[in-house]
Formats: sequence, C-alpha cells, structure tokens
Amino acid sequence: MHDRVPAGRYVADTDHSSVVFRIKHLGLAGYLGRFTRFSAALDFDPDEPERMRVEAEIEVASVDTAYSGKHGDWNAKLGTDPDWLDGARNPIARFASSTVVRTGDASADVAGDFTFRGATHPVTLAATYNGGLLKDQFDRTLVGFSARGTLRRSLWGLTSYLGPLPEEVELLIEGEFAKA
Repeated sequence: MHDRVPAGRYVADTDHSSVVFRIKHLGLAGYLGRFTRFSAALDFDPDEPERMRVEAEIEVASVDTAYSGKHGDWNAKLGTDPDWLDGARNPIARFASSTVVRTGDASADVAGDFTFRGATHPVTLAATYNGGLLKDQFDRTLVGFSARGTLRRSLWGLTSYLGPLPEEVELLIEGEFAKA
C-alpha cells in the first residue's frame, strides 16, 4: 500500500537508488555497468505530474563494472579515457528535464537535456511512479520511480569501437527520493 505524499522538493537517497547502463557486448550478451556517485533532485507534484522536474548529476569516473581486471583497471580506463566515457576532461554528466507527458496513471515520458562528454542532446526517459511512503523508519517521506531510456553513443562523440559494439546504450534508473 502506498501513501499519498505531499508535493515539494525531494532529493535522491543514493543508498537506495541506482544508475545502470546496458550495452550488448559483441552482440552476444548485455554488459552492465553502474555509476556509484550521483545526485538528483525532484520537484514532485502528485496533483499536476506535468509540472514535475528532475535534475541529476553523475560522476562519470565512478563507473563500476563486473570486469575482473585481468587486463588492467578497466573501470578507470572506461571512466576517464577519451575513447570511452572521458571523465578526466568531462567529469560530470547532467540531466535536466524540460517536459513531462503522462502516458498512464503512474507513467510518463520525461524529456530533457543530457550533457555528457561536452555535448548536450535531448533524451526522453519512460518513467514509472512506484509510489510513496509518508513515514519510513527514519521519519522520512519518500517517493520512488523507475525510468528507462536509450542513448545513441555517436551523438555524444562516443564512436570508438562502433561496429563491434552497438550504437545504442540502454539506461536503467531506480530512484528513491526523500523530502528535503
């Protein structure tokens, strides 16, 4: 059972949220990575979801994969190398929503600008409202969302290894937000 929670500013509880990407490795299997350092804020309005806004920042070099390291520190290379995520020159990726369009009782398309690797392009995330809780064990008011989207790597200049690796990368986001 979910509670009806009040409108207001909410911030991500990063202990209970995740930002994950999935890309097909050589067309064989979905390869997963996650970012361990990020922040997000949400202007939540249950009565007018179209007015909601979300802003998020990801520390690009905080990427973590399940790679064993048998050929070096892959996470460090992936996170900082200009052929990959380029976090040394562009340490922060940002998303700022511009519009929210309801697609169902608990779902919406959230469109906005995504800045990554020094370039900004529009992105649309399919979001689902998972509910709210008026009071958790720490006396916090919480709301939860899931979101998915697809990025075309070449839009952000990430063209290394196109061909063996696909153009599209799937984003999977789970967000638990506490009232500020």
